[in-house]
Amino acid sequence: MNTQPMRQLLLIASLVGVLTACTPIQAPATTSTPAETATVPAEETASTVEATPDATSDAMPIESVDAAQCDALQAALSEQLGHELTKQEGSVCTLVATGTGEDFGNFVDVAQTIHKVFEAEGWTEDESAIADGPTGTATSYFKETTVAAVNVGWEPSDEADCPDDQPISECDIEPSQQNFTISIELVQIA
Repeated sequence: MNTQPMRQLLLIASLVGVLTACTPIQAPATTSTPAETATVPAEETASTVEATPDATSDAMPIESVDAAQCDALQAALSEQLGHELTKQEGSVCTLVATGTGEDFGNFVDVAQTIHKVFEAEGWTEDESAIADGPTGTATSYFKETTVAAVNVGWEPSDEADCPDDQPISECDIEPSQQNFTISIELVQIA
């Protein structure tokens, strides 16, 4: 199997993860309970995927991920994290969890928990896709023709009142003042 297109997709997913980790993330407002799932219309999600330029003329098309595979990861990750991840379906299966540091602890432990779930489910981490920062981490996993981009990060709440001209490590932040966003996006390469 020619893995070059998969590697290109992993690189793109990694770059998106790094940019996501550097950009404040606003979690979508939801009125659903944790057990309910949110659905994004396929055309909204597809436009995001289609807007990404092809790196080569022989780039592989992206397909929706098998729903059973997404559901299995949603259940396993929700159980291990102790926090329900909502599912947003479309061309990309996106699993999202939001909360505070009180809900999740620190992002390194959360990333390790997610890593253990992917490893137990037979996924392989692309170590060249790992990106770390003071408030988050991103990586990618692959299994057969499916790629998963994982982002775990937090930003200080407004109550934290962290100065803009100092590193985040200089700000005394309580766990309740850390707004976490965990997202896992699965795409299948046709």
